[in-house]
This record gives sequence, C-alpha cells and structure tokens, in this order.
Amino acid sequence: MLYLFAKAHILRYLSALLLLFLAACGGGGGGSSDPVAGPGLSRIEVTPSQPSIAQGTTLSLVATGIDSDNSTRPLTNDVTWQSSDDSIATVSGSGVVSALAAGQVTLQASFDGVVGSTVLTVTNASLTSLEISPGSLQLAAGTSIEIGLIGHYSDGSTQNLETQANWAITDTAIASLSDPLTTGALRVTGLAVGSAQLTASLGGSNAQIDITVSAASLTQIIISPDTPSLPLGAQLNLSATGLYSDGSSQELSNQVSWSSADSGILTVDASGFVQPQAIGSSTVSASLAGVTADTLVTVSNAVLTSIEIAATSTTLSLGKQQALRALGHYSDGSLQDVTEQVIWQSVPSEPLAISNASGSRGLATALVMGSLTVTATLGNIAGNLGFNVSAATLDSIDISPPAARLALGTQTNFQATGWYSDGTVQDVSTQVSWAAVDTAIASISNAAGSQGQATTLSAGTTGITATLDGVVGNASLTATAAQLVSINVVPSVLSLPAGTGQSLSAEGSFSDGSIQIISEQVTWESDNPNIAAVNNGALDALAPGSARISASLAGISGNAALTVTNATLSSLQISPGTPALTVGTQMQLQATATYSDGSQNDVTTQVIWSSADNTRLLAQNGVGQQGRLVALIGGSVEVTASLDGVQDSVTVNVGSAALTGLSIIAASNSLDSAEQQQLIASGTFSDGSSQDLTDQAVWSSDAPALAFVNNTSADRGLVEAGVGVSGSVTITASYGGFSPTLDLTINDTPQRPVSLVVLATPNTILNDGADASLLEIQVLAANPAATVADGTPIELQISQNGTVLSTQNLVTTGGIASTSFTTTENGLLQIQATETGTAISNSTVLYASATIADVIASAAFADAQVSGTTILSGGRFGFFLYNLSNRDFPLLQYELRNGGDILSSTTDPLLLNNNVLSGGLKMGIIYTLPADITDQGIEARYYLTDPASGASFFYRVIYSAP
Repeated sequence: MLYLFAKAHILRYLSALLLLFLAACGGGGGGSSDPVAGPGLSRIEVTPSQPSIAQGTTLSLVATGIDSDNSTRPLTNDVTWQSSDDSIATVSGSGVVSALAAGQVTLQASFDGVVGSTVLTVTNASLTSLEISPGSLQLAAGTSIEIGLIGHYSDGSTQNLETQANWAITDTAIASLSDPLTTGALRVTGLAVGSAQLTASLGGSNAQIDITVSAASLTQIIISPDTPSLPLGAQLNLSATGLYSDGSSQELSNQVSWSSADSGILTVDASGFVQPQAIGSSTVSASLAGVTADTLVTVSNAVLTSIEIAATSTTLSLGKQQALRALGHYSDGSLQDVTEQVIWQSVPSEPLAISNASGSRGLATALVMGSLTVTATLGNIAGNLGFNVSAATLDSIDISPPAARLALGTQTNFQATGWYSDGTVQDVSTQVSWAAVDTAIASISNAAGSQGQATTLSAGTTGITATLDGVVGNASLTATAAQLVSINVVPSVLSLPAGTGQSLSAEGSFSDGSIQIISEQVTWESDNPNIAAVNNGALDALAPGSARISASLAGISGNAALTVTNATLSSLQISPGTPALTVGTQMQLQATATYSDGSQNDVTTQVIWSSADNTRLLAQNGVGQQGRLVALIGGSVEVTASLDGVQDSVTVNVGSAALTGLSIIAASNSLDSAEQQQLIASGTFSDGSSQDLTDQAVWSSDAPALAFVNNTSADRGLVEAGVGVSGSVTITASYGGFSPTLDLTINDTPQRPVSLVVLATPNTILNDGADASLLEIQVLAANPAATVADGTPIELQISQNGTVLSTQNLVTTGGIASTSFTTTENGLLQIQATETGTAISNSTVLYASATIADVIASAAFADAQVSGTTILSGGRFGFFLYNLSNRDFPLLQYELRNGGDILSSTTDPLLLNNNVLSGGLKMGIIYTLPADITDQGIEARYYLTDPASGASFFYRVIYSAP
C-alpha cells in the first residue's frame, strides 16, 4: 500500500491551531454626547453635495466638522438641521430628509454659529423597478452577506432604498435579515441548509433573489494584504476572505474575530481596521469557526514627506462626481493610501465640493464651471492638483464591448464612455444607470464597486443600456448554453523571487470553443501557503520553495506551477531611457527589475514613482496610472522609480512646442471578421519632434457595426471588425484640434480561426510511457455559427521549464485536432497549440508523475477544549481534500482515530460524494465529539485508489500526539 501524508506546510494556519489545541491541555449617529465647538471649528460640511432624490423617498445627510487644526469630527447628531421649505422637504434631527414635493430646497446644519448647507433637488420621477444586489446569494450556514437595494426611476436616475422598502424571506428558518436602521447595514444571515427567496417591495415595484444556504465548512482564511508594513501615524484596512469545503469563497472581514498579539504596537478593530500605536511588529489574527489565519504587521518610523492626489481625470462636467485618492509618500520610500486621513478642500470652494465625511471621503462633486486647485492636507504636509469643472454636456454614450457573448452563469464587465459637447470623452461607468432589456436572460449591477457587471441567467440575447442625463447607450449580450470544460491559469509556469508578487488571470474554455476571462469568478488557492499566498488572483511569493496555484469553478480546476527563489533585487531600469514629451501631453514609463539570478520582471505597478519637480511634471502612482507622466511646464525633470531601496532615474525633457499635425498609423487597411488591430495616433510638433498620443486621442468609427474602436483606458485605439458584415468604415482620431481619418475595409470571413482551446483529458497522468492523456485542440471560427475549414494546420509543442521536449503537426477535422499523449517526464508540462503561421495560440498544463495522487491537496482544523488529557465533548475536527486535477479518484473511506480507537468511520456515498473525489472537487468531513475522551493521539484519514495504477493510499492529518 502507498502511504501519503498531508504535509504540514499545506496549511499555514494549521500549526497555529494545533499550538492552541495543545496549549489548552494545560488549562446611531457618531456625534459626541457633549459636543464642544470651541474656537477650533472652522466649517461644517454637509454631504452628499447637491443630491437629487425622487418625491416620496428619504435620504440621510451627514454633517462633518472641520477644525482649524485640520482634524474632523462627526456632527450629524449634534447640529441643528433646517429646511428652507418644509413643503418640499423636511429634515429630522438626525439628518434624515423626507422628500415631499418636486422642487429645490436648501438644507442647513448649524452648530455654535457655524453653518454648512447643501441644495437638494426633489424630482417627480416615478419608480420603475427595483434591483437587489448581489443578484443571488450563496452562503454557508452561520455566515452573512451585506446586500443593497437600488431603485430605478423614470428619469434614468437611481437611488439606494434599503431602508425604505418592505422586505420578506419565504423561509425564515433558512435565512434572516438584519434591520439596517439598527445595524447600519442590511445583511442576510444563513441559518440552516436550504433555499429561500428574498423579496423587496416599494411603491408597487418588487424585486426577488434566490438565497442558497449550504453546509459548506470553512477550511481557510486569507488575510489581505499579507505581511504589510506601514508607518506610525498611517492606517490600514485588512480584509479576510474565507475558503469553503465546496470550493466557494466568501468575504468575512466583518464576521471574523480580529486580534493583535501586541496592542501596544497596534490595535485592530472588529472590521479589520489597523491603528499603529508604536514602532515594532505584531501578529494580527482573524478567527472564525475554529479556523485562524495570521499575518505579521510591521510599524515603521517613516515620516510623511509628500502627498500625491490621484484622479482618473482632472476635468469633470457639471453635476458629475469622481472619487479622488490621496497617496502618502514616506521617508522610507513606501507609499500609503491616506485618503481617509487627509483633509480635502477645493480652492476656490465654489466649483467643486469634496467630501470629508467617513465613507465618502475624497468624493468630488462638480458644482459650477471654473478652474481650481484640489488640496489634500495631513499634518503640515499638503498635496495639490490642478482641476477644471467644465460646462460641457453629454452628447452620447458608447458601451464596450458593444456585443458580448457569454456562457450561462458567467460574468463580464461593461464599460460606458461618455462623449461630451467639447469633444472630450470620460469614463462614466460608475455614473450611468445600467439595465438589461430582458432581465430573464441577464442581470447587470448598479451596486457600488460592481457597476456594469453583467451575469447571464438563461440562453438568449438581450440589450444592455447605460443611461445618464437622458442619454442612452446600447450594447448587446448573448448568453449561450456552453459548458465550462477547462481553466487555464496565465501564466501557467512562473518563477518569482521571495517578497515579490504578480497578478494571475484565469481563462475559461467552454464547450463551444469560446474563451472567457473568469478571474473574478474562480476560487484561487495555493497548496503551500507558507511559500505563496494568492487572493483574487494577486499572487505573493513569501519564501523559497515550490507551490501549485489553482483556480477552480464549477468542479473544473486549472493550475500554475510556481517556483519561489531567494534571488534579491539587483537593479531597476526605466524605459524609455530618454523620454521626451510636450506640455499638456502624457507618457507611460515602464520599470523592469533585474534580480541576482539574472531573472527579470516588469515592476511598473510595484515601484514608487516620483518627480523632482511636481510643478513641471507629475509622476503618478494611482491604481491604473502607475508610471504615467503628465507634462505641465517646459523644462528638464528627473523621474525616479524606487523599490526595496533600489532606484533608477531618467531625465525627462518637457518641451513647449506646438502640435502641428496628427496621423493614424495602421499595420493594415483591411480587417477580417472579428480581427483586432491596435491603431497608433502620432503627433508631430513645431520643433520637429513626434509623440505617441494614442491613449490621449479620442477615437471614433462612422460605422461601429462594421468596426468598433475603443476609448477605454486599457484598449484605447484598439479596433475590432464586426462579424457577418463587410464594407468600408472610417476611423477618426481627434486631439488638439486635429482629426485625421483612416479608411478600413472589413471582409466577411466567417470561417477565419480566431482562438484555440487546448484540453488535456485527464490533465494528470503517470509518467510510465503508457498512461495516456487525450490532447484536443478546438479551433473557434470568427462566426460562432461556422466551423473552421478542415485541414487547418496546428502545431503542438510540449515543453518544461522553457525547454521544448517535442513538437507535433496536426490538422483539424470538424474544428478539432487531437492526439494521444504519453510521457516519461516528471512534473508540470506545458502544452502549447498554435495555428501554424499565425499568432493564434493557447496552452494548458499537464502534470506527469510516478504518483499522480500528488495533485490532491489537503487542509484541516481542530477546534476543541481540553482539560488535562481529556478532550471535551463538542470538540470539532475537520479534514478536507481538494482534487487539483480533472481526473477522478475513487474515495473509499473516511476514518477518525484516537490512538487505537476508531471514533468515526464511514463509506457512506452521501458523505463521500458518491465515493468519488471528482476532478476539481473540494470536500471534507467535520466530526464533533459526542462525549469526553482521553487524548491518545488523534488523526483523520481518507482512503483512496490511484485511478491509473490501481494502488491504494491514504491521506492523513495528525491533530495531537501526546
């Protein structure tokens, strides 16, 4: 018999749990009750600024006091509230506004002679529909999820209505609902395994979602960020994500019990908010249901040296909003988000209102046209950003992608781009009201943080609309019945130095040959959390060693092989090496790290960028803007990239030449169906220089059905030909008063190959040269209804660690090329398929070993009280297995032992997934002691069979060894 023992390093938290186990053997409003204004109160801010709500609804206002020392204090319950017209709206003593009739009213908050106000608009818009977010709930018994309710109105506006609707749950034994007026949030709690429906009703409108409460058990908690460092005086929010035995994950930050090992160094509150107290380190733990995770938080003596304000755009149209961020640069070269700590102000204050209220800090609202300076102040350090409020009006809205195609139950994110009367474009994805025309086919979210995220519900095609200021943009979404057949983690093989990180993505391959990015839907796991941690695709290399990273969804899993080295950072290099740009333009820099082992990584998003003169040139560090330069005044400025004490600098020449021309550069003037091409907008200047202005130009197509051109930040200038259409289309790029055009010919080529799906079944085999995997390459045609021509050539390449082991040439029949594969190699093999002579390619991985059971990962926990050598009744012992492959393993038996005694043993198919550890399955058993026992050494075992060799083996975990 083959014996396999669960490795201790598989569970970083297990050792901590066992230590606790063994150690046991020895044994509203926010205002002050007695506020004092004093001479320090300089102003009162009322938020939200200039709100608009429908007649018959309510709104909660917030009053925030700003003192002369730039500190803030909540005053909502302390101020005297007043409405200028009670016939339009009234306001309660706690700031709750009731809208009675259409019109405008000024709402004032006064305290000890200081007055703040906002103007409220009450509309006569009628409620047309309700939307509960998220669109469905799946949670484990004993946990809870926060939900929201959004009302859609006849004028295209939306409102949060959680506290105004009537709520009902069909089975209150399955789930319960909290009262948002008393708890501050609307949360659904799973009480017992089963299903129920949650309904919200208001004004004749109803919305309903399904609630599914599972018996899944918590197996692991992931704290993010991992091992953070922050300066004394900074703040940090930790989050906790729970991984469950059914492969699901859940946000648990407000449900775990947070603790700090040394409260003299730092404290952590019930939500994971960390407040440093002194220089040093302390372990922060998050615990729930017997599972514990920890991370080491270090508090440094670094001091704040400057503040950078991050904005997605420095121009905002009247009435629109934008969330600003404040980034603190510290003396040790670190960067911290200080948005919630700074005092925000607009100078002058008339054009822009910026919130200093908790929960909306940094939210800017454009009030009147004009230029201004945004300031963010913390202590005696201030950051500034020039800003402009425009009177431009919205003319049209583009939605990207214009036509999406998804499998049932999957998601995609739509983006909305607004075209304004002054020729500018703005991302308005978070401001529009999203809707699906046929809500039986798809839902689309308007909830904060997920606006534009569509989920398919049933097969068919529906329109997607985005509405703002009476302007409507349109797109389409087709939901197919295709099934997920494989997941490919990208990259599938990687090597990282300890202390670095990388973003992973998950590509889902479906039965119709389509490929979707499903990174946000899969459950990410590391089989060796001591070596590497992964959270929502963000990978952190922690210590030298090897780890397998998995992404799983609906019983399908994909894997990546990670090697963490002890290489150290040797140097950084900024490219381009001699950057030059013109006043008013922007440029993207890149930073490449070279390590002591000669390896290199793109670290553009990890380094700290700084400019020697922010009045001439801004070097940005905001999310999605890292390494972005903005030229303000002519001259030479040094820009530096810093990481872990290593720096590189370049001199940036900012010219003052005038733009004299703009041209579009294209590799081809002809595109086939679904073909993409990146266009380039090249500007020429009066000094003879040229500059790439692709991501600053505004792109348009005169026939979007023939060819759509993107204006999104990630794909600006990317043009894609339509499917089933042909003809000529004109593409225009506009910038600085110039608008060159490019004529493209679109060819209808329905059989043109556009993508490949590579399947390995099974993806785990013995390396005996006999055990085989069927390799299938599905080739998707441009028109989903068509099939690529038979005989399409495919080159298949097998490699390991960058070394090509073999190459095979195949051809398709019915859109598929296949071959049987055996090997004597050991480890993870990369299977790469390419349409011969093209760039159309895809890959998957296959694991070959003398013991294919290596693809099973395990996890366990112990939650028991001990008195002397007695383990008390009610103690729980959980043991879980996770099949990282797509190969099924016969699962014979579960057993829990106490020395020579059998505490529990089962072969029941109901408990053992019909006696099969299916591919991609995560399952487990939790045993609860019915009576006290004497500890003789507790261990749990699963007995399985190797499907290739027929050999039996077991996995075990040892809980105690007295």
